[in-house]
Amino acid sequence: MQTGIRDKLDEFIHTYYRHRLLRGSLFAIVASVCLCIVVFLLEYHLWLSVSMRLFFFWAICLGFSSLLAYGIIFPFLKMRGVGKVLSHKEAANFIGMHFNDVQDKLLNLLQMEEMAEHSDANYMLLAGIEQKTQSLKVFPFLMALDWKKHRKWTLRFSILLLFLLAIVFSQSSGILLGAKRIFNYQKEYIQEAPFQLFIDESRLIVDQDARFVLDIKASGVMVPDFVDIVVNNQSIRARKLDADHFQYVFESVHDNIFFRLESMGFTLGGYAITVTKKPRWQSLSVKAYFPSYTGFADVEMPNPETLLVPEGTRLVWELRGLNVSAWQLKNSSNKGKTVIAKEGGTTQIEYIARNNERLRFSMKGPAGFSVDTFSSNLVVQADGYPSIRVDALPDSVRLGTWYFMGLANDDYGLKEVLFLSRIKHIGLRSKDSAWSKKILFDGLGLDIPVMHAIDLLSMGLQSGEELEYQFVLRDNDAIHGGKVFRTPIRSLEVISEKEVMRQLEKQEANILKGMGNSAKALKELQKEAAKLQETMQRQTMDWDGENKVKNWLNEQQKLAETLKQIDK
Repeated sequence: MQTGIRDKLDEFIHTYYRHRLLRGSLFAIVASVCLCIVVFLLEYHLWLSVSMRLFFFWAICLGFSSLLAYGIIFPFLKMRGVGKVLSHKEAANFIGMHFNDVQDKLLNLLQMEEMAEHSDANYMLLAGIEQKTQSLKVFPFLMALDWKKHRKWTLRFSILLLFLLAIVFSQSSGILLGAKRIFNYQKEYIQEAPFQLFIDESRLIVDQDARFVLDIKASGVMVPDFVDIVVNNQSIRARKLDADHFQYVFESVHDNIFFRLESMGFTLGGYAITVTKKPRWQSLSVKAYFPSYTGFADVEMPNPETLLVPEGTRLVWELRGLNVSAWQLKNSSNKGKTVIAKEGGTTQIEYIARNNERLRFSMKGPAGFSVDTFSSNLVVQADGYPSIRVDALPDSVRLGTWYFMGLANDDYGLKEVLFLSRIKHIGLRSKDSAWSKKILFDGLGLDIPVMHAIDLLSMGLQSGEELEYQFVLRDNDAIHGGKVFRTPIRSLEVISEKEVMRQLEKQEANILKGMGNSAKALKELQKEAAKLQETMQRQTMDWDGENKVKNWLNEQQKLAETLKQIDK
């Protein structure tokens, strides 16, 4: 049997837990804020160790969890009827503690309702329940809750929360820094010094084996009197130039230097001087791969500074260096190529020799191309044209027969020697006749003897006609496709019998003239010999006499040679 009294008791229980939820929420918020302020400011001022920060971190987490559970979650669940909540009898006893004249009536009513539910209700029992219900309906059960005390709690917690928020805003920087270090408990923090030391980190770069000047600037409320540079756990005192300027010079820096600064018990950061590794030469060699037609064997050139090679030679440079990222080759025209260096190995650069060049090799390191370069003077021997020396000799017996004798040569090899000829008929132009070809040599050789004979009469030439001829040579130049050399066009003419007689008469006249001159010279020598004989009969001969004897002997020798020519 349910009456309105139980509904009012349910309302009382709900309101009871709602009050507990409100007070628990305020308490959880105030306690959490207070805990955070204390822990964060403690860390901010004391610079706790990693282990202590770890302890406080978990303490905050545990405190938050406990306050949230007991102050908010549990009252909220009981307000919703979840879990063990106040029974009607407990609520009646709670109300009776504040209003003594109501407690017995509530308990009797609840007992009578239970009796009516478990037994057959009689008229007298029901009338009693109805009477007590009517007398208790007008009683305000919620007044049993101490509203005055509840308002005081709410006001006090609100004032305390506002006070804590004021502390938070006034100490916001310290609280935030402390919170940062607490939540990053695994990171080691160093207490800040009352001064600052400044280093231009963009300038912490030095070339390998060069000296480096480290400048340190100080500022702040308290400027230190000294600064120590700690390298490999060894302290080096920097030189004080003025009140806020310190300096130290590192001589011949070979590798990266890691250091920190210490002053007045404070350690400030960590820095590194980065060494720019300079590229260095280790070895350089060049191998020449000559064109196959030259017949030269591939060799490694002994002197890379000066190279004398045939045109078309493939030069393979082998370069090795330290701290080299790329190699660059440039010629006299500032054109070339860049090749990525092989780490720890030999890098090859190929170059085809075409012209005389000044080759320059450069190394690229971390800081760019080095000024330490290598130059090679390349002298290219161009493949020359073939040449020929040949004489045309007429047959002294057979009219119209000519002999050609000479020597053809080339620097690397001749492949072909041709004799071209054409007949120039009377009244016609040379180009009206086609050239006829005679192969004198077909093969490969350096020095080729040239011998050839022609008979103009057997070739059908008539008196007054000419035979034009030239020699054509082709070498084995594989680069330019075989160079061709042609001798100037010369001509041979068939001489008539009258012309032959005229030339014979002219030769005979020259011979007679020569004999006459020789006879005169012989008479003069005879006279001179007589004078010399008189001179030689004297007992002494001066210098002038000796000189005359020598001159006479020379003239006699010349006369003898002239007579030989005439005899021929």
